Amino acid sequence: MEIESREVWIGTHKQWVGIKKFSQNELSDKLMKFPLGTFVYETKYVSRIVNLCWVNNGVFPKQKTVSYGDILSVYKSILEVNPFLKFENYQINLPGTKKRIERNEIVRAEQNKEENLKGVSLEEIISFIDFEELESYLNREVIGQREATRQLSGELINRKHMGVSEEGCEVDYLFGPSGVGKTSSIKSLAKYLGVPLVHIQGSEYMEETDCRKLFGSPPSYVGYDDEGGRLQKAIKKNSDSIILFDEIDKAHFKVISSLTSFFGDRFLTIPNGEKVFFNGLIYLTSNTGNKLSESVMGREIGFEKDEKSNSESEKKRILSILKQQGIGSEFLGRINNFISFARLSNLDLAKILNKNINEVNERLKYYKIDLTDEAKKEVLERGDTNSFGAREIRHNLDRVIISPMNYEYEMNRSIPNSSIVSVDFENGRFTHSIKDKSLLLEESV
Repeated sequence: MEIESREVWIGTHKQWVGIKKFSQNELSDKLMKFPLGTFVYETKYVSRIVNLCWVNNGVFPKQKTVSYGDILSVYKSILEVNPFLKFENYQINLPGTKKRIERNEIVRAEQNKEENLKGVSLEEIISFIDFEELESYLNREVIGQREATRQLSGELINRKHMGVSEEGCEVDYLFGPSGVGKTSSIKSLAKYLGVPLVHIQGSEYMEETDCRKLFGSPPSYVGYDDEGGRLQKAIKKNSDSIILFDEIDKAHFKVISSLTSFFGDRFLTIPNGEKVFFNGLIYLTSNTGNKLSESVMGREIGFEKDEKSNSESEKKRILSILKQQGIGSEFLGRINNFISFARLSNLDLAKILNKNINEVNERLKYYKIDLTDEAKKEVLERGDTNSFGAREIRHNLDRVIISPMNYEYEMNRSIPNSSIVSVDFENGRFTHSIKDKSLLLEESV
């Protein structure tokens, strides 16, 4: 493989970038590994091609911000070296569309994927995992949680080497402030493994009688079902799934106590007497330690400090809080691992904002956005990221940038189709200007 150098604009300076030159045969093998959606959205395709071809991996991290325009500069240089990598050469065309694939085709592809995975156990899937790739993937999806993602992948490595435990279900307890990536990390893990995710919200089981929704009602009671409750049905359908009990601390303590025997025995009994066994993974998420511990333990919780707690002392602290909340020792003894999600630093928040901007650009149909440093700083300072974390950044972006731009496009007609809108913040207000008119996908009717 040859490598050619090109000088490209990154931010406000030109830099030399090494670009891989592929043969058609090499390229075919590489592109076959790209997800289907890559060939549907141009921005997603551009990002993947840049990651595939550029050699100077340190060029972007040196910059304070990474804009879509910077990525595009590298992409244009890649096309000089590999002209056959143009998006138009690989986009998927269907009857009645120009550059978008119909949603039902994507759904069908996902269904086919699930069909192909039927009969493949979680043990087999884990045995073929590239754990370095898995950890890199999780760190891209969940920013600022390298230690937590290391522990998540470490649990799977143990599963690969030791198989299914005979001492009950493998249960991990994920805790930390709100909006730091606990739920997202498990969703990303399930997506990477290609296994079903059973997502159970603790807030749906806040009453004692809600146990029946989860484990089924006895015969002659309202809600009785031969196949049991939600949990039995999910396990019977796929015993190698991932079960996520989200915000478990919001569930009634009777619901939590009812889970104890399941965690220990690894099976549930449905009304007809059949036992359904579970071989998958269980994750609990909670904000425990975020509010109660501030007053009880005297430890400041927020997003401003970066000190790390000793894992064992942190575990003891959380156990103490859970016991104060009425959680029994039997339940706590079934938890294999306590994984702490760190508070997000200002640098982490900035990275999350850049990630959100890229995701928004993938969804926007008629134009793209590119924020200046001043605009990004203002978005980060709006709202209450201390209380709501990363999700507040997305809300801020939608509220102060995307919604006004969409309104401007529809009502004032000041944003042309197929344009990049540069958004700045000056004199106490957001302003915008048209940066480029040639980068958007042609919209189909």
